[in-house]
Amino acid sequence: MKKILTVYTGGTICSVANGKMRSLSPKEAPKVLPAVFSQSSSPYAASADLLFEDSAFPEEKMLLSENMTPLAWQTLLDHLGKFSLEDYAGVILLHGTDTLAYTAGLLSFWFAQTPVPFMLVSGNRPPSDPQSNAHANFRTAVELILQDISPNVYVPYRNCDGTLWLHAGARLTQCPECSEDFLPIGAQRISLDENGTALLPALPAQKVVTAWPALSPCKPLSSAGVLVVHPYTGLDYTHIDLHNIHVVLHGTYHSGTVCALNNASPYSVFPFAERCRQKGIPLFVAPCVLNEEQYASAHGLFANSSAIPLPMTLPAAYGKVLTALACGIPREELTAFMRHGVNGELLG
Repeated sequence: MKKILTVYTGGTICSVANGKMRSLSPKEAPKVLPAVFSQSSSPYAASADLLFEDSAFPEEKMLLSENMTPLAWQTLLDHLGKFSLEDYAGVILLHGTDTLAYTAGLLSFWFAQTPVPFMLVSGNRPPSDPQSNAHANFRTAVELILQDISPNVYVPYRNCDGTLWLHAGARLTQCPECSEDFLPIGAQRISLDENGTALLPALPAQKVVTAWPALSPCKPLSSAGVLVVHPYTGLDYTHIDLHNIHVVLHGTYHSGTVCALNNASPYSVFPFAERCRQKGIPLFVAPCVLNEEQYASAHGLFANSSAIPLPMTLPAAYGKVLTALACGIPREELTAFMRHGVNGELLG
């Protein structure tokens, strides 16, 4: 039986509660989840001692996910690169929830052609907390891997209402503010049998991955030169310095819009878009799904400026931009690459 490669990167799922503070527990984390799984009603529980191979991610590199950086991502990618994934039944990567959507987005492109299922598993509370969903998420990941789910990057997660969802990594969004739930954008609901075992969901048609001509990293992962702008009421674009910026990724409000006053207002995206155009900087806007019912502001923005709409989540767009730069995709090909479906990231 092939083992499941387990990678402990930190986050709440690798933490303990000490009084009113949560802190990482690198020595205990690799023991708790497999131990509880071995005592569960899962049909695979009896084999727990033989199922998992700890990848020995360096303890000093584990962190709470809010502290994730491109350098830490590179450390993780280098670590994963030491293993031949086809030798395993699958991969489980333990990660915090705060930046889970960003890591899931990045890995969805980095491992678009993974030969095995790749599960990012998190917890809303430390595993020692009776109200934590960490054990349910971990068990679901194990059971789906052992049922031979199609290779891809996934995020199994139980929301607070008890509903289990299987998210495509390339479509995961940040939890809404003051919430512990992830929105099921294109996710598949997971049903359980009478023993609480996850049933393999009916997945969409197998993803089509088209080489570009091949996503082969030739540079270290870096966010240098990539600027992400989040809209808010009162965003003054004149304060944004574009010196040494090579790509701008602009977020949107929930309806896929930004402030598009058609004048010289410092709050309007139009003068900012013109500055980007003059400097030859691609200005991508995400998420933005264009359809016949789009707002006039969005229609005017893309009809009258060089801004480029991207029908994908902001975390996915960010991970895709960083992957493109690491793979050496030239600027003149970047727009075509960003609008080209790689791993089910395109919405609408």
